[in-house]
Amino acid sequence: MEPENRLVARTLETRWEARLSALAEAEAALAAVRERRPALPDRDGLRALAADLPGLWHCPDTRDRDRKRLLRTLISDVTLLPETDRARARLGVRWHTGATDELALHRPRTSPQVRRTSAAARQLIARLGPDHSDAEIVTALADAGLTTATGRPYDEAAVGWVRHAFHIPGRCPFRDGEISVDRAAATLGITANAVYYWLTHDRLAGRKDTSGRWCIPWNAQVEAACRRQIDASGHLIPRTPGPCEVLPGEITVQEAAAQLDVPDAVARLGIPTTQVYYWIRRGYLTARRIRERVAIPWNQQVQTVCLHRAARTVTANFTTQTATAEGAV
Repeated sequence: MEPENRLVARTLETRWEARLSALAEAEAALAAVRERRPALPDRDGLRALAADLPGLWHCPDTRDRDRKRLLRTLISDVTLLPETDRARARLGVRWHTGATDELALHRPRTSPQVRRTSAAARQLIARLGPDHSDAEIVTALADAGLTTATGRPYDEAAVGWVRHAFHIPGRCPFRDGEISVDRAAATLGITANAVYYWLTHDRLAGRKDTSGRWCIPWNAQVEAACRRQIDASGHLIPRTPGPCEVLPGEITVQEAAAQLDVPDAVARLGIPTTQVYYWIRRGYLTARRIRERVAIPWNQQVQTVCLHRAARTVTANFTTQTATAEGAV
């Protein structure tokens, strides 16, 4: 047992020496820090610093955390007071001594306010916009010494953005005898997408101006050629203006298909809605457009003719048909 006791004692002694060494090193480090730290000023020096707070605040040796501590030492709380002018702010300051002050200041401008186009530049662009190109306006702005809100010279992209932001119209891109895509679509009674398709697939002549807008040379021959394309198309249906409601004696295309959708017609002829639209496009059936629907003047005679036509155009899915005088099958 004695050797074991000696081993335990030696281990405890080693640990105690290590702790004493660490304590000595910590005391030495603390003493070094205290020696490097500047000595506190005397009472007169502290009074001089308190009397010159701005100098203490702006001193290069004063760190930000020292400024925060100084504020906490002097100020009890700060209150944001109501203010009707959003560009200004009012602050109430209560000091630890019990005194109060009120500060009025201007709020920092937001990024949109900083980057907002100046009134002079906006007025010049609005005055020249309808009759001058963007390149000409850029030259006029440079001659007037006007720059963007960020201080760079105006270019065509910046002028275009000002036009867009303030709804300033540009110079008319159309030459004599030219119209826009929307006007062509309205004239033909089709969608603008169909006109764009013709332009991009060389089915309709047109040119693009500097802004990328399509300009279409238009006359009676061009309109006639477009209408022939519509007639030859299997899916384009010209939209013609008409009353807002179906008149007495008329039904919609869906209702027409439903009336043809009698049991025998469906079972043996298979009349779909697309077949009715095809008859309208080919001129076999009179119809007019009402908003997004197509109305068909309808009576027993029209229904009989449609049933006869359906019987003649039936597909080869049915091998036998027998039509009666009344148009049934």
